[in-house]
Parts: sequence; C-alpha cells; structure tokens
Amino acid sequence: MLKRIVKKEAFEVAGIKLEQITSAECPNAWNALYEKASFIPLEMMGNGQSMGLCYGEMNGDKINYMAAYHLNDHTKAEELGLDILALPSAEYFVLTLKGPVPQSIQDGWQYVMEEYFPTYGFQHAGTPDFELYSQGDMTSEHYTMELWVPFVRL
Repeated sequence: MLKRIVKKEAFEVAGIKLEQITSAECPNAWNALYEKASFIPLEMMGNGQSMGLCYGEMNGDKINYMAAYHLNDHTKAEELGLDILALPSAEYFVLTLKGPVPQSIQDGWQYVMEEYFPTYGFQHAGTPDFELYSQGDMTSEHYTMELWVPFVRL
C-alpha cells in the first residue's frame, strides 16, 4: 500500500446523498446518481473525478454517504437536481488501495484506524473522508483507487 500525506484546498462535489444507511447500501447512491445523469455530464461538471464520501456523524453502523463527482459548474449540478457538498481545506492521509471493491476499502480502513493512526498519533478530523475512484474493473485484483482520510495530530 502506497501512503502519503496531502494538504488539499477546499473543494465541492455534486451527487446523491443517502443518510443513515449501512455500507452495503452505498451502491444505491450510485444507481440513483446514474439515473439522473450519464457519465459525460457528470464528468463535465468539474475535473471528471468520481468519489464516494462519508460525512457527518456515524450512528452505530449507519453512515451518511454521497456518490459524487468533483464540481466546478454549479449551474449544471442544479439543472441535474444534484446535492452539493463543500469540503473544507484539510490535511489528508492518502492510502492507495489495490484489489476488488469493497474488500480493499474495508482493508484500507482497518489499516488506517487500527494501525497507522494509533502508531503515528493521528485521529480522524471529523470532516468528510472520501474514496477516489479510478477507471477500470472494480472487481479485479489489479484495480487501484485511493482512500483519503482527513486527520489531526494528537
């Protein structure tokens, strides 16, 4: 696993929010998003990057999840009836994951929260974290993507 620390400026995303769902329900957000628009209009709203975000408070095993694309064009997002989420400037621990989704994501989170953060004195910043997807077959052993986790030093 490749890992690095990145300071990222504030940015916005547009997509579909589903609140108080289990992680198994996250694909429903993507299905709803692609019912509203195809890849091309979604990619053209910003830099073309797709991401899955977790935001707000967790409630047991329930999360708030957003299937989204990077946003520069508010007008287009509003025309498509998409939710908009602003992410603050933050310092992120970025972990490159390899393997099929969702197992690689689950393994990545376990590494971050149980090994890396405790070892280096970090904790989650409480702001949205996100999965940055790449092109390719998400079921492949060779698929790569990134997990971006905002942190503060203890």
